[in-house]
Amino acid sequence: MSDKSWRYPAALVSTAAAFLLLASCSADTPTSEEPSTNSTWQGTWELKDPASGEKVTFVLHPDQKVYLITPDPASAEDQVIEVPLTKVSDQTALPENIKPISLFDSLNNQATSQAIKARDAGAKNALGAINRAQQAYRLENPTFATSYTELGIEPFEDESFDIEIVSGDANRAYATATAKSSDTKSFSGVVTIKDGDFTTVKVCETESASQTPPPIDCE
Repeated sequence: MSDKSWRYPAALVSTAAAFLLLASCSADTPTSEEPSTNSTWQGTWELKDPASGEKVTFVLHPDQKVYLITPDPASAEDQVIEVPLTKVSDQTALPENIKPISLFDSLNNQATSQAIKARDAGAKNALGAINRAQQAYRLENPTFATSYTELGIEPFEDESFDIEIVSGDANRAYATATAKSSDTKSFSGVVTIKDGDFTTVKVCETESASQTPPPIDCE
């Protein structure tokens, strides 16, 4: 084992361990209190990420427990961790009309989804900050601001979006976060005032990937 500490993804560890344990339990079930002597599944198992080459090592013990072997970050020794799994059913049928996918594809899809959410959240947060600054500015001025300089804030720099203050008049402020890539949604921020009250403060997004932000009258 390498003495380099690696933090295994929880989904990777739990899924692999569950597979090994359930596979073992579905084989020869002991008829006495003695542990199963089935040798098909017992042993040391390794799950390797084909993309990164990282490995997870498990030991399937005769007592029908699964143990994870991992480097201990506090020492040069390996540590053995019992994976707490409980059998809840004898059901083995998969849901109908659902195609199984690779564990690593699933993890990659989750990582991609989280990255997209984080990327989009950055644009929404920037537009939200501009909207709030516009509200404060309009309370002290006859019109909304038309630039970062007027608002007194630094321009937002983002690797995925061009974030701009597009327009501002006595009644409405409009800012956009335009996607730099064609596979990304775009966003816009709108603030509206009427008779001294802010009637609209919102951030809109396109329904699908687009490099054209939602219009100023977006819903």
